[in-house]
Amino acid sequence: AELIPSGMMDHRRVDGFRYRPHKAVDWMVCDIVERPSRIAALVAGWIAQGWCRDCIFNLKLPMKKRYEEVKRCRQIIEDELEARRLRYCLSFKQLFHDRQEITGYLSRP
Repeated sequence: AELIPSGMMDHRRVDGFRYRPHKAVDWMVCDIVERPSRIAALVAGWIAQGWCRDCIFNLKLPMKKRYEEVKRCRQIIEDELEARRLRYCLSFKQLFHDRQEITGYLSRP
């Protein structure tokens, strides 16, 4: 899908785990199909490094022990940000129509 050119959004087709912005961005949206723990580490790193202020991300959950996986991902994010003594807001919502993933919101005030 093409984005309508507005100058307010930059869409890139690059390796999401290697890309680093040249300057900080307001938002990072992450919908990568990958192990949930790897996504948790990625978004925690972006926030911790100050590369973005807010992040919306999806965790693709395994067939079994979904709740345990969400708790593990939460812990990965909290450990990274608390080790750096950063204030943050983290929340998760599971949308009714998709039980195989959970959407997270992470921000630094």
